Amino acid sequence: NAAAGGGGQIEVEVVDEYVKPIPGFTRAEFQAIRSDGVSLPGRWEKNADLRALAGRSVRLRFYLRHADLFAFELKPAG
Repeated sequence: NAAAGGGGQIEVEVVDEYVKPIPGFTRAEFQAIRSDGVSLPGRWEKNADLRALAGRSVRLRFYLRHADLFAFELKPAG
C-alpha cells in the first residue's frame, strides 16, 4: 500500500545479516514503483521470487522519494 504517483518513487533492496545488499536483490536491480495503489508488486530485474532467500536472515531496505509507504506484505510470486 503506497503512494508514489506524481513524480515519486519507491525502491527496495534486500540485505543480509551484515546489512550488505544481496546480489540479484539490490536497489539498482529493483524496478522502481512510481504509482499509487493498494497491491503494488515489487520486482527485481532477474529475480521475481523471494523464495530464493528462504532460510536466510534478511532485511528489506526501502528508499522513498516524494512517496509514502503505508504497508507491505511478503508473499510468493505466482
